[in-house]
Amino acid sequence: MKNRFLSSGMENYDKQNHSGLTEIRKKQAGVSLLKTRALTDNEINTLVKNRNTSDNWTQIHVKEPFNPELVRECDFRGFVRIGRLEEAVLKDPERNYYCGLRNSLIISSDIGDYCSIENNRYISHIITGNYVILSCNNEIYTTESARFGNCIRKDGDSENNNNSVDVINESGGRGVKAFSGILASDFYLASRYRDRSVLQDKLNSFTDSKFDSESGYYSFIDDYSVIKNCSTVYDIMTGRSAFIKGAARAGNITVNSRSDNPSMILDNCIAVNGITGEGCRIESSAILENFVLGDFCTVKLGARLIHSYLGDFSTFACGEVLNSLIYTCHEQHHNSSFLIASSVQGQSNIASGATIGSNHNSRMNDCELWAERGFWPGLCASFKHNSRFASFCLLTKSAFPYELDIKFPFSLVNNNEENNTLEIIPAYWWLYNMYALIRNFFKYRERTLKGNKKPLPEFDFLAPDTVEEIIAALHLIEKKRSEAKDIETESKSINFEV
Repeated sequence: MKNRFLSSGMENYDKQNHSGLTEIRKKQAGVSLLKTRALTDNEINTLVKNRNTSDNWTQIHVKEPFNPELVRECDFRGFVRIGRLEEAVLKDPERNYYCGLRNSLIISSDIGDYCSIENNRYISHIITGNYVILSCNNEIYTTESARFGNCIRKDGDSENNNNSVDVINESGGRGVKAFSGILASDFYLASRYRDRSVLQDKLNSFTDSKFDSESGYYSFIDDYSVIKNCSTVYDIMTGRSAFIKGAARAGNITVNSRSDNPSMILDNCIAVNGITGEGCRIESSAILENFVLGDFCTVKLGARLIHSYLGDFSTFACGEVLNSLIYTCHEQHHNSSFLIASSVQGQSNIASGATIGSNHNSRMNDCELWAERGFWPGLCASFKHNSRFASFCLLTKSAFPYELDIKFPFSLVNNNEENNTLEIIPAYWWLYNMYALIRNFFKYRERTLKGNKKPLPEFDFLAPDTVEEIIAALHLIEKKRSEAKDIETESKSINFEV
């Protein structure tokens, strides 16, 4: 235990003064724990009788009221502050917990009012809010230069530090300096216009200005949060009422959460180097690395989300998403589907067996797919990169053999293998499936109204973006029609001369 404590590097900050209270720690804890006092002799005797130990009892400070009988079999190291502690019962969604500290190793941490801390093998350099439950965890700790999932530079970092979320491109080159609160539009600007160096420098400066470059911030677990039965939790920042249960690993992460829209990480999941929005749910052995989730996202059933942004109100299960930028209301919940090096503008549904990004059509490793909103590939559809799709493209079940550049919105795209031709029916949705357009509009709008605090995206299928695409598609049809007439006239002229 001692070696692990020393390896964290945080002891350097505690040695800045005798009390172990750095300015950063004071700022993070706020005023609630400033009015603490040292233990009395009677309280120390009671704690020792209850089989508690400490390397220095004068470094344990408490807040009135404090009942030492509620602290049992704990080992305290460094400067520890404990908030109000009386007999009370806390309730989580599954069971009741009694306030108090029991059978836990606690190092240089601040415990808020009326918390339940029990059966934790290792707690180091954390700050909790009030009414927090930490139960049966292997280790919860903070490293020296914790970033909590934000792609920021700390003092002493090398110039080659490439801390980013690499969307759209598998081999890098479109990395975005993500931060808590980043939007899909921010990702789009930062990843799409890589050649504009002034814009990129300005976007990065916006990110850096939101955070302090100084190291030494503690993990913070906000009021009413629950962390229990987890293996490893480190460098974590949560909002209110976050619920983390049975996670295999949750580290370098910000879990945005509210009491009315709590976020959850459950059931053997791995979530590292990322940021979740409010109301998110990660469960059932999902794996997330270098990621950002919008609000009200669900990732479950062994899904793998790596170096990607998943937009608000999206559901992703079973499959795999790598290096992708995905907007609001994306559905992907079939075991055999995956999405790699792509930008999908939302209101999309990836059918079972769709292999998007796996079959590059050249030896290049930096191919991409760009799809506007309403992208619906059919069962087992397979695409060659690079490809582009206009809004509301519906693609039939097929292995498309070449790259696609579909400029007709609301179209049905079919690969006619018998005739070896690509067939496109423009305005297919308007002609044969208008009901689906109307239904999806109301479905997405109603889904996003619940608990949403952000400006809503455009859900109307006839909006400025699609209207511009329709106008461009009409000009293209007229152009091709004119070219076809010229060819027909030329052909008749040749036949006449013969």
